[in-house]
Amino acid sequence: MKKYTLALLGAVMVVVLFATTATFHKVDQDKCIGCTICVQKCPVGAISMQDGKAVIDRDKCIQCGLCINACPVTAISVVEEAAVEDSTAVEPDSTNVPKESSSIEKVEEGASSYYLVHEDKCIGCKLCKKKCPTAAISMKQGVAQIDAEKCIQCGICEKTCPVAAITVEKTE
Repeated sequence: MKKYTLALLGAVMVVVLFATTATFHKVDQDKCIGCTICVQKCPVGAISMQDGKAVIDRDKCIQCGLCINACPVTAISVVEEAAVEDSTAVEPDSTNVPKESSSIEKVEEGASSYYLVHEDKCIGCKLCKKKCPTAAISMKQGVAQIDAEKCIQCGICEKTCPVAAITVEKTE
């Protein structure tokens, strides 16, 4: 019998951009139309509206990229640190260090899909753990474990895995 590690995933899969520690998210105030979609999509409440335009809080943002994908006018982008000149940019959280977890999380009732780590495929490279913006992935006996409570369903782990050991599965 195969063992699996599970994490929740919303009904819609989102493709995200990978951000390194040398980049920030920035709202182009000239392009922003004030629709508030990015505010609604931000899983950590890092985006607010000021004078009818979106502003990203550098201290709260985890650089998951959901706002970039949600913006209908591409007003949010990833820029190099040196290019940042105002408070609409976001600095990555360097305190985001994953913690070891020995439990496999259950999928909550009502979830339509979830992330699944195929333990027989996982090679223990830790790439998913390093890229996870919320520290939802830990390693247990050389195999990735996803903490459903920390997971924001951004899809970075699935896109990062070089052996496709992390997949999205539908619940029954």
